[in-house]
Amino acid sequence: MSHLYRVDFLNYKIIHNCVVILIRNAEEGGSELMIEYAVTLMKHVGPFIVQRKEDICEFDGYVTYLQKFKEAASDQIKFSIDELTEFRDRNWIGI
Repeated sequence: MSHLYRVDFLNYKIIHNCVVILIRNAEEGGSELMIEYAVTLMKHVGPFIVQRKEDICEFDGYVTYLQKFKEAASDQIKFSIDELTEFRDRNWIGI
């Protein structure tokens, strides 16, 4: 999906909706897999969203929101969320 966004086959709104759906599914089902998918998607499209000058504020907010999942998550998910947070703090440059 992130590749489709990179080649302009998908727009920002679709990516935004996918992230929202993944986070909601993680909340409702308690699935770490949904969190992992959300983090992975955000890592891959973040730099392109910044490059295209999309509204990154909502995206940054989702990164902050994912912090609440760290308490009950496995070490792998905690590390992924921390890595995503660092990536955001560097303005989505270099991972």
